Amino acid sequence: MVVSGFSTGKPLGADVLRWCCDSLLPPFGTTDEIEPITGVVGQDDAIEALRYGLEVFAPGQNIYVRGIAGTGRKSLVRQLLEDISPGCPLAEDRCYVHNFAQPGRPRLIALPRGSGRDFSGGVDRLIEFVEEELAQVLNAESVRARRAALDKSAQQSMRELGAPFEEELRANGLALVTRAVSGGVQTDILPVVDGEAVPLQQLEALGTQGKIGVRTTGTEVGQINGLAVVSAGPLTYGFPQRITATVAPGSAGMVDIEREAELSGAIHTKGFYILGGLMRHLLKTSHPLAFSASVAFEQ
Repeated sequence: MVVSGFSTGKPLGADVLRWCCDSLLPPFGTTDEIEPITGVVGQDDAIEALRYGLEVFAPGQNIYVRGIAGTGRKSLVRQLLEDISPGCPLAEDRCYVHNFAQPGRPRLIALPRGSGRDFSGGVDRLIEFVEEELAQVLNAESVRARRAALDKSAQQSMRELGAPFEEELRANGLALVTRAVSGGVQTDILPVVDGEAVPLQQLEALGTQGKIGVRTTGTEVGQINGLAVVSAGPLTYGFPQRITATVAPGSAGMVDIEREAELSGAIHTKGFYILGGLMRHLLKTSHPLAFSASVAFEQ
């Protein structure tokens, strides 16, 4: 059939009517023989920008990566981080804990990187231990025995430290006594009468009974009898006292024990200065004499 306006071409054979691509095939037998493609294909500008952002040390700056799910965003970021290994210092772990003094202002604890979760788990285990097991542990026989041993050792150390002081008190007719008071214990220095420590409130009764008193006969080096005058409104009372003086080589001069202990008044201090002047007059020498003297009014 001849169609007007068209020319007939050369007839084609069957061998040229099929497509052959043997010359275009890659030079491998299977895909196991080639290296896999890494990164994101066709995103060179994005990769370059991401690499630049990771290599620049800019505290407070961030990188935002967006794209369609499944395009390899996370894999790309992770791969670049492994390749670049940024040299910026890694941030510490920061944990906020309760502030018992100011509950509205938690305390911040900085920990080595990666140890924050372990710290949080340890705190949780500690709370659980305190709530459920601490009471049992403290009441265990081994803990009670250890506590008793520590108390015994502490008491022994205190006795050894205080032994010289107690010996000096004993030589002067005094004793160190510990008694229970509200809120704890209190240590007092009490006089010893007939081998027993006597509270100060009972001294007056013992004096009335004739068991204690001020010796009025004989002599004693460094001791004299005195009378303490106490005024109570319109009445005036006199209490006998023994005054003990001690002098030894030194450079402090006279020491007012009552004043040092803040137990003296203005009249006592005036009398002490008068007594000090008398001692300087009696002990005057042609050359400086260094000595220390103490005066105690024994009630």
